Amino acid sequence: MDLLGETTLGNGAVATIEGEYKRFDLGGVASGADDKLGMFEGDAYTGTALYLLPGKVGIGQLQPYVRYTYNDEQSGSSQDRDEYEAGINYIIDGHNARVSLMYQYGDLNSKGRLNYLDATGDDVHAIKLGFQMQI
Repeated sequence: MDLLGETTLGNGAVATIEGEYKRFDLGGVASGADDKLGMFEGDAYTGTALYLLPGKVGIGQLQPYVRYTYNDEQSGSSQDRDEYEAGINYIIDGHNARVSLMYQYGDLNSKGRLNYLDATGDDVHAIKLGFQMQI
């Protein structure tokens, strides 16, 4: 399930909020907590707020944003993970061309992508640069 709300403000800026909920159920694949093939089972939530600044900077527009992601592992064990993210997008041509710079903090990836059984990991910091181009 997801929610997207976007509104243009009087000064030409655009405010956007996004929310997402996902349920992962392995009931038909595995029979118990120790037999999940190392896969995530539970609920996942993501919330994002973005603000497209009015006016151009060079050939594009700046869009700062914040995002929070939380994965709630079904067994209620310490496998829960979360991540905070703050960044800025340089929007050149909508979804067709953009550059992103972001800062992330949390344990969403430090516990491993596939091993959700007895996974441990510290909260880690990351700075990432991304490019998106569609032809």
